[in-house]
Amino acid sequence: MNGKDLLIGLGSISPKYYDEAENDTLVSETRHRPLRRPLLIAAIIALTALLVGCGVMVVTRMLNWTPEMEEYLAPYNEETSPGAVARDWYIEDVDIHLSIDQPETSVLPISAETRTAEAEGTLEVGTEYWIEKWDGTAYQEIHTLDGNPWIVPVQTLDCNGEFSWAADYAESYGQLEPGHYRLGMMIALVPPTGEKTEMGCYAKFQVYTKDIKPYVDAYVNAFNELLNGDTFHIRVREQYSKDTMAGDQYTVTEVWKAGQDYFQHWATYYLDDTFRWDGGDLLRNGNGHALTFGSTEASTHPATVKNVQYLEPFNFTLHLGEFDFFKTGVDSVTADGNTVILIKEEEYVTDVHFGVRKVEVEYAETGNITRLSFVDEESGHTIAIEVLEDSPEEIRSLIDSIDVISPQGFSYAKEMEALAQLSYEKIESGFQNTASVSNVNRDTVLELAKAECTRSDYNVYSISYDQDSKMWKVEFGISWDSYYYEVIYMNNNGLTQLVATRPYPEAGEDLLPKPSEYT
Repeated sequence: MNGKDLLIGLGSISPKYYDEAENDTLVSETRHRPLRRPLLIAAIIALTALLVGCGVMVVTRMLNWTPEMEEYLAPYNEETSPGAVARDWYIEDVDIHLSIDQPETSVLPISAETRTAEAEGTLEVGTEYWIEKWDGTAYQEIHTLDGNPWIVPVQTLDCNGEFSWAADYAESYGQLEPGHYRLGMMIALVPPTGEKTEMGCYAKFQVYTKDIKPYVDAYVNAFNELLNGDTFHIRVREQYSKDTMAGDQYTVTEVWKAGQDYFQHWATYYLDDTFRWDGGDLLRNGNGHALTFGSTEASTHPATVKNVQYLEPFNFTLHLGEFDFFKTGVDSVTADGNTVILIKEEEYVTDVHFGVRKVEVEYAETGNITRLSFVDEESGHTIAIEVLEDSPEEIRSLIDSIDVISPQGFSYAKEMEALAQLSYEKIESGFQNTASVSNVNRDTVLELAKAECTRSDYNVYSISYDQDSKMWKVEFGISWDSYYYEVIYMNNNGLTQLVATRPYPEAGEDLLPKPSEYT
């Protein structure tokens, strides 16, 4: 390495000195006596010793963080766990959720989810990436092998969407030592008109020691195989024993998967095993349903059914979030036969202290996961998962057996009495449905009721039928705001009788009950 290489490696020396470092003299701008090469080299080495150690260099990059971003990201600079510290980066009106899946090689699997309500244009990522390593107290940028920037192809992202790409650091950095790292990149918002806004963003990852990596790889592969398998039946027991609000109860959840269809049922119990309440979700043929059964066991006929439009497959793996976290960060491993314990030591994440957390994995001889348990020693949060051995045919039969077609029962007379006492906004004339319809059923009454709705953004509905009065009831709601509620009553000929809308409560007012809940 010559004087020029050292100057380039420092990254903060004016380029005008690069070529002079290769010559015998360095001449000052005032033309004083030449500085000889040995003295120059000694000065460079001394400065390098101060700024560079073990491949780490002190670099101040222009990240363009606002004071608000500086405050928001202050804890981020002191955290190491990749899974706990995926951050949302805000460039004007665009929210960018940036993360890296645990890399198995030098290839970093990068993911970005972008969201905006107003911004127009595109996002450009690149073209220079850099890597910083945690030195025990801070993240410091590390050298590339040749001292040159790590140049990558630019990535163009929409302002709303999900994106993934990969970046291989091997050519620029070689094999990274075990430790905690973060990948830096500049992301620019490029509007249709005007100047772009650019900001530095990071995503963290971990390089494991050789003794840990095989166990983590096996866990990740088995975990992904479980979740991505065509069928499964999982039973989950979860408890927060030290939580002042929920410490007196536990929840048992069962999840069945068959292809793209899912069913889950959960029941909450007091610590003496007394049943408290239950609920469930069904995603079948692309249609979502929120259910209750009123018992510890799911049955063919739910007590209540709400048709919902927000359910996706990820809604059926919520209890596995803690286990997924261990795919991205493990500090040590113990193993005994087919049982492996993954351990995360205590740490601070966003100024919150976490105690020691453990995941115990039990494998079958085939390598498939049979049991999982999670323990957070400090919070008392425990999760125990059992993978059951139902056949694919049994799982499919159960999912198909859940009756969400038959309408629920109700009392039209009682609800009219309730509405007379409730200050609902009522529409009793001027309806859309004024012509009789033959053969009214669950599907036709829903479409008729939608024509009477006072809002277009309802994404939850339920259908009931009073056999005595031959009256239908269709209830509408919004999943993200339970205050909104509208009920429409129709006779057996499809003629609307009443539209009642619950008023949004003013500050300090109680929410009015639904007619079926009024006593």
